[in-house]
Amino acid sequence: MKKLLNYLQSIPKVLRQFFITITLLIVIWKIVYLLVLPPRIFDAPLTHIISKQTIWVLNLFGQSKEYSYEWDILHDTIFFKNNSKLIIADKCNGLELILLYAALIIAIPAPIKRKIYFIAGGSLLIHCANVLRCCGLAMLKIQNSLLFDFAHHFLFNFVLYAVMMVLWYWFAQEKKDTNAASL
Repeated sequence: MKKLLNYLQSIPKVLRQFFITITLLIVIWKIVYLLVLPPRIFDAPLTHIISKQTIWVLNLFGQSKEYSYEWDILHDTIFFKNNSKLIIADKCNGLELILLYAALIIAIPAPIKRKIYFIAGGSLLIHCANVLRCCGLAMLKIQNSLLFDFAHHFLFNFVLYAVMMVLWYWFAQEKKDTNAASL
């Protein structure tokens, strides 16, 4: 136990505060999301928006035929000309990723105005990347590609997390540069 305490004390204070803040934000969000808020209060509208925007982008390329929204089974379904379909579930709407990104930004000491700009702009960029992810998955589904499962579970998720981490790094890096300039 003493070794653990010594180890924890050896971690720089700012890093300990960062991890405590991010952990508290995530735990509080999960408690509120799962126990306080009505089910699907954020998920249903966001999934619907993602689906409609995916359809809009696909229509630019003549790929989409019809859109239907099914409230009762917790997902949107996009139907295509070749009779295939893409299901966009709530867990694919990007909400958790956007909230994780926002928590990462909040956990770093910085002026509130800067945090607001990065959270708003980054959330929009992550959302747009998620729409493009859904379009890419739709195109793979239309083509009956064997790469669909790999792209769905690994490739496109990696791309979304990479976008989030680059934004977060950019935020942290600019903060570091600002501090260095003021010394």
